[in-house]
Amino acid sequence: MDWRPYYRTELEASDARERAESWLRLAFDADPVWSPEVGGVVSFPHTAFAYTGPLDARLVAALYSARVESVVALGVIHSVSLSPIRVALSSQPATAERDRAFDSAKGGFVLPQSAVDTAYGRLPLRSPDGLASGGLRMLPEEAAASEFSLDTFLAFLRLGADVLGKRPVTVLPVYVGMTRRPSDASFDEAVRLADILRDDVVNVRTAVVATGDLVHYGTAYGDAEPFIEDPSESFRGVLHETLSAALEREEFETAYGLCRDVLKSDQREILPVIANLLEGATSRIDHFALSDYTHILKAPPPCLVASVLATYHKEH
Repeated sequence: MDWRPYYRTELEASDARERAESWLRLAFDADPVWSPEVGGVVSFPHTAFAYTGPLDARLVAALYSARVESVVALGVIHSVSLSPIRVALSSQPATAERDRAFDSAKGGFVLPQSAVDTAYGRLPLRSPDGLASGGLRMLPEEAAASEFSLDTFLAFLRLGADVLGKRPVTVLPVYVGMTRRPSDASFDEAVRLADILRDDVVNVRTAVVATGDLVHYGTAYGDAEPFIEDPSESFRGVLHETLSAALEREEFETAYGLCRDVLKSDQREILPVIANLLEGATSRIDHFALSDYTHILKAPPPCLVASVLATYHKEH
């Protein structure tokens, strides 16, 4: 499935902008999910438009209402976007080859351009000048052309400015590659990336957000029968345990294993970065739903992807 054009087509459908504006206006009148006084990271999904749109609207409304000056958006790099990830995760190559692949896919990546053309207009980006020396690299061309995890959020961030009549918030997308070295299960890269974000791009008027589809379940994702009787309740419980392991107890290997083997969460590489960035955090799930992807992937049911809005915040 070529997801980037699929989701772009959804955003550009005849009634999509009108629906997005409606969600944003409703969200601007509601209670925010984030404020700069709380300090933390808001996690949002990158599922289909009908599922993620209202959640993106809630987050974007909160960001503009809080009058933040900039946003650091942590994106996922899917393995289909960056081939070294597949090599590093494979058990077939020799350790040295896997380590070389990991070194080329590890850490954070930024875009070279000064703006992105979203489905709802051009959005300014923070300049990445000087960040390479701090350890952030330019996203390889193959990944930049196909990676979609932040596209819908960036479109809503741009549209939110139009709805409010404000200047668009400047955003720095940081696409998070591998942070766990497969050969020795170390998370040193997560610590390094958290230090870069803390010292270089995070300040009192900067909001940090992160995307992630925290559950993939069913026929399209390798799950064999028998299926879980109540997947929503079951996966919500596993997600709570996973977030607690990563953020509260810093048991990164436990959380990574749950993400990989049970939840099939694409936030497995991001969670240890957030845990190190916040240095002691808890989580709150603001919205949890398993979205039906059977019609999208043309797969037998069940075929579900979680649309979750959650807050990872510091203990006080």
